[in-house]
Amino acid sequence: MKLRTRLLAGFALFTGIALVTVASMRYLYTKKQVVDNVNNEMSIVLNGHVNEFAGWLGAKGKIVETLAQTAETVCSNSDIPRFYNT
Repeated sequence: MKLRTRLLAGFALFTGIALVTVASMRYLYTKKQVVDNVNNEMSIVLNGHVNEFAGWLGAKGKIVETLAQTAETVCSNSDIPRFYNT
């Protein structure tokens, strides 16, 4: 093999290895960024659902509290009406 051919083959091999290395590093970095962004978005959506559920649960708690106060008021003034026992 001539020196020129060896140098050309070596340079081509070096360039190929460098390109594969840079491309794989860029792929891994991009993959990490995408995963981080997806996890962040999922966290935001989940927190929104949690807050919505907490608000709904608080509203239902107020309804139950009102019903308990009403039942206590009705039952403390007199005996429980007969139709409630059936």
